[in-house]
Amino acid sequence: SGNPRPEEILECASRAGYSGCELGTHGFFGFTANAVMANYAAHNLAVSASWYDVDLSKPLPLESAGEIDLICSLLQAGGATVINISDKIVPERVAVVSRVDQFPGTWWNDADWLQVPRTLHEIQQVTSKRGVEVAVHQHVGTHIESRSETERLIEIVLGTEIKLCLDTGHLLLGGNDPLAMIDAAGESVIHVHAKDVDGPTFDRVRAGEIDYFAATGEGLYSDLGTGIFDWSGLRDGLDAADFSGWVVAEQDRLLVPGSPIPFEANNRNCAFLKALFRV
Repeated sequence: SGNPRPEEILECASRAGYSGCELGTHGFFGFTANAVMANYAAHNLAVSASWYDVDLSKPLPLESAGEIDLICSLLQAGGATVINISDKIVPERVAVVSRVDQFPGTWWNDADWLQVPRTLHEIQQVTSKRGVEVAVHQHVGTHIESRSETERLIEIVLGTEIKLCLDTGHLLLGGNDPLAMIDAAGESVIHVHAKDVDGPTFDRVRAGEIDYFAATGEGLYSDLGTGIFDWSGLRDGLDAADFSGWVVAEQDRLLVPGSPIPFEANNRNCAFLKALFRV
């Protein structure tokens, strides 16, 4: 309760100048293709992608396969071609965001990693029937966060039908170099989540002085262009990789009912990305 209404979100995105919007929490914009498309068409927005998390170290449950297929049916109706898949967000990993290397007890073992490509293939078998590609999303609070984990993920997907979502903020929090990821993954990157990170708040997270969700509430994800991320480097890297997918503005925050801040930031973030990519 207290969240903006679906029509407020889409109206805000449209007025800011965005071309599209992700589906967000399942069902937020409707549970059927007709309902979703009616909401989006009313604001002249495209469906850009969606997101789903599942334990990649285990075989794909039938229930998850059904949920993924339903989400892909909505994407298909909207002409979207990407579903972002993350490993499952779990409390023991949320507790060590940005400090994963110090807590080997939370790491996957080799058997877990061996299952990952099998589960991704199972997911891809579901999504491909809807014309949707799988883009794996490295994500804090999951078992694919740190630099070594992200590098292992890239090794798994290179040369396969599985692709990657590059999230600038989550990569930074995990101790990764997003630009190096573009260089290493190249054309495997088919979707981008554009986040900026506030340096001082990030330092507190890395030092264990503040937990991830509290940091998010205190502005861990700053307005685009005001944090520590190298935006011109991102633009140049994507150009070099001939990237042609969506770049989606994301700024996770804890909402305060009635606050205009997210709507104002949304306008600034859109203007920033349009200037950055000269569109």
